[in-house]
Amino acid sequence: MAMKRLDLVGKRFGKLEVIKYAGKSKWDCTRWLVKCDCGKKYEIQGNSLVRKMGTKSCGCSTNRSRGVKHYRWKGGRSDNGNGYISVLKPDHPNAWKNGYVGEHIIVMSEHLGRPLRKGETVHHKNGVKNDNKIKNLELWKKAHVPGQRLSDQINWAIELLKEYAPEFINKGALVKNGN
Repeated sequence: MAMKRLDLVGKRFGKLEVIKYAGKSKWDCTRWLVKCDCGKKYEIQGNSLVRKMGTKSCGCSTNRSRGVKHYRWKGGRSDNGNGYISVLKPDHPNAWKNGYVGEHIIVMSEHLGRPLRKGETVHHKNGVKNDNKIKNLELWKKAHVPGQRLSDQINWAIELLKEYAPEFINKGALVKNGN
């Protein structure tokens, strides 16, 4: 005597909703057409749905936890694989497109009381990229490439002094064109 098939149409299993009976598989298993909450439709075996630890989604990202809900969340602080520590701070002025900032950049900008400017970098004195104590960090300014006109280098030096040591300009130590 054949067993009666359960009618699963309209029932939900996690993020999956059964749409209709899809027939038998080549192994004589009952198949159902299901729709995931993400919109994807596909066929699945009935026993994959009804068993206790059965399929509950198509595997889409709507089923995966991200950010603070992810089981491996470490507060937005991670080693990005090249030795530097990155911290999730999307509102930081020096944040990258993904919302992360190098921890060494955060430490230096807090020490300076301002975000890093264009052309400024943070150097690790001891070469250890995850040693982000302020005593191990130096602020570097990228210099111009060699082979420039002397007048351009002088103007660049004056701008550098105005930005980082204005007291030299204000004391009259450097005067160029009334500046």
